[in-house]
Amino acid sequence: MSEGGFNLLSWLFFAALVGIAGAVVFVLVYAYWKGRPKKRRAVDGDFPRDRIALLARVAHEHGGAVVNDPVRYRFPFFRAALEGRPWAVALAPAFEESRAADEPYVVRFEAPLAGKQFVEAWPQGSSYPPLRMSSADIKLGDGMFDAMHVIRTDDAALARSILGDGLRELLSKLRAIGNGGRVRFDLFPYKLQLQKEEMLTDYGSLFEFTRQSLAALAEVKAGLSAQAGVQFFDDVPPAPEKPVCPVCGAAITAGKATCVRCRTPHHQECWTYFGACSMFACGERRFAL
Repeated sequence: MSEGGFNLLSWLFFAALVGIAGAVVFVLVYAYWKGRPKKRRAVDGDFPRDRIALLARVAHEHGGAVVNDPVRYRFPFFRAALEGRPWAVALAPAFEESRAADEPYVVRFEAPLAGKQFVEAWPQGSSYPPLRMSSADIKLGDGMFDAMHVIRTDDAALARSILGDGLRELLSKLRAIGNGGRVRFDLFPYKLQLQKEEMLTDYGSLFEFTRQSLAALAEVKAGLSAQAGVQFFDDVPPAPEKPVCPVCGAAITAGKATCVRCRTPHHQECWTYFGACSMFACGERRFAL
């Protein structure tokens, strides 16, 4: 073989190796890019000062503090504690995909709580869809409440126990605050969430929403206590069969990091990216493997 032919084959062989190496690198980079935690984009602008001031006034009444971090969180909130247990009130964007800091908001109460089961009382006519579309509806036997809500749950007996007379009355009081905006009740395996579907722009309304939400939390805890074997979040509840990471929304099959405070499971990679428990009522920075 001539020297020229040999050089040509050498160059072709070298080019093939470079191409293969490039393809391997591309596949690895693409796999990493697809599997990485979804980046939380910063909110466009700063949260309005009047919202921060409103939260600060109510937070002061409860010995709490405002979290004003548009880079990490898409909404401002204040975090406080009751008997050492965290809870929070947020002015969350009314439109989930919104990144504008001054968009309309709904008011959301959150507290870590080991409910173990899912219970939802979705207000009829809400623009926010129910979380469980496939579950069968249940009725509580309260004609007015049943007519105004869609109730879905993992455990009908538990739902009827929790959504007793006391809690239904509190949900009615929450709805009456402000201009009568709907109130959504959600008990998840690791937290309780109440959402008022309107903007509360004055101190009196936000304070009353907070007060009634804390009363609702106490009522839910009492209902859970009546169920045999239920433990609150500061103990160690059994994990659901298929825990879902609250950061990326994917099922956790390996590399689980569990918050040592509220016991919420995350992907370890997602926890590392977020830097703390992603539940805004908690904010704990330690986790257990």
